Amino acid sequence: MRATDGIFRSLLVRARDKGWPVSAVVAGSIFFVAVLGLFVFIRRATGALTAPLATPQLVATAVVMCLWALVVREFTAKRAAYFWVSIGTMLLVAIGCSFPVVRVVDWLVWLPSIGCIAMLPIATHMEQPRSGRRPLSAIESDPNPEHVLQQLTRFRTADGKDAIRGNLTAEFMVGERQTTVYVGFCPPFELLPQVEANVNDDLEAEVKLAQVLHNGAQFEVRLSEPAEDALAVSIEFFASEGV
Repeated sequence: MRATDGIFRSLLVRARDKGWPVSAVVAGSIFFVAVLGLFVFIRRATGALTAPLATPQLVATAVVMCLWALVVREFTAKRAAYFWVSIGTMLLVAIGCSFPVVRVVDWLVWLPSIGCIAMLPIATHMEQPRSGRRPLSAIESDPNPEHVLQQLTRFRTADGKDAIRGNLTAEFMVGERQTTVYVGFCPPFELLPQVEANVNDDLEAEVKLAQVLHNGAQFEVRLSEPAEDALAVSIEFFASEGV
């Protein structure tokens, strides 16, 4: 995992804990930047704004737009729709700032900036798959195809109750959006256990406790959109003996 992945994941967790609608905030930022870019473009197209941006200001604007597009991409879990809308918005701002784009410096600043952002999906696919999102095709072709699907630790808490902590893997094929994961408790709990679960990865995914029994539990894992590639999502759970 990259260092930036941990930073963005921490910000997302804090936002959700405080009740901030992350998707609404991102959509609002896209709308604001798009309106601003359209306003500047109209002013230039109508002749109300003719003075070109100085080179330092142009470079600073391009850098800010690159950082904004990167934040949008990370906060929306790299969803394609948001990504392409942010690219289009960035292009609108570039035209608004540089119209009618007659200076060489405008091309030298905006083309590399937009190109770098547009190349991010390709760079992501070229990265070594992480353990929590390892493509199933890579697992099948691995000469040592061992892949841990469940890892459980049973222990006794300080107040003398039995508890189980573990990690599960929810696997999605291409086009799948929801899957079910089961875990068994052996030996069974004497009392009906209390179970909690959350998604370990930084994906836009939700986990729901579907059923709890003395001898096991069932979880439903749902992605925000169908999987574009076969992937595996890591689920962390904790089960403890009920009162």
